[in-house]
Amino acid sequence: MLPESTTGRRWFEISGQLLVIYSVVVFYLEAELVSRGAAQAASSFWVWNERLLLTLFCGEYLFRWKHARNRLRYPFTLLAFIDLVAIVPSLVGLTVGLRSLKFVRLLPLLWMMKLYRYDDALQHVMHGFRRVRRELGVVGFVAGIVVIASSTAMYELEREAQPEKFGHLSDALWWSFVTLTTVGYGDIYPITAPGRVVAIGTMLVGIGVLGTFISLVGSSFLTSMRDGDSRDVADSTPLPIPQPQPAPQYRRAG
Repeated sequence: MLPESTTGRRWFEISGQLLVIYSVVVFYLEAELVSRGAAQAASSFWVWNERLLLTLFCGEYLFRWKHARNRLRYPFTLLAFIDLVAIVPSLVGLTVGLRSLKFVRLLPLLWMMKLYRYDDALQHVMHGFRRVRRELGVVGFVAGIVVIASSTAMYELEREAQPEKFGHLSDALWWSFVTLTTVGYGDIYPITAPGRVVAIGTMLVGIGVLGTFISLVGSSFLTSMRDGDSRDVADSTPLPIPQPQPAPQYRRAG
């Protein structure tokens, strides 16, 4: 890759960011015009625009691979994987002719993942998640147990009282997720006394799980950003200039 301090490298990175932003803006513009029925006449423009963007993104990927320090290892790095995930689905959608499907039309949004390469803050976020991945695994395990237990209990306690709302276990699972995350849409809720007791326990546990998650991730983010700032300061600190030492003095014998 180009050296970090070169003007060409800086403009190359800026161009990549602008290209990603342009692709997202065009995607939303097309979606808005399609919803109004005003994009049918210019359908070929959207297709060729997406092909052009894919060509540029593929060229960027190959350029980075060619100038990588270790070409054999580069495709297996995180940044290269993100670039590949952002390119391949849209490329398949255009090649096979599946662009008319609604799900395939959402694939260009994956290009936003490429912003991870250009933004140090996003890299700190990912590094923060990796730093506490084991602790987050424990929190996720506890949350999963609570969801299974509370949804099963709520299904058994409320299905006879509210068959239209808790008639299926999936309805109880939806309620459990919404309650545990403290969102509380209010579309379904218990009306029996035992069900309300289960709901209170689920809400209390949800507050604890959410608070633990936020504290873990927040402290990890701060540590990652401070480490990054410390490295930047260390890299920008000039090396001390060695001072000349005086010549040693020798005494004459006798």
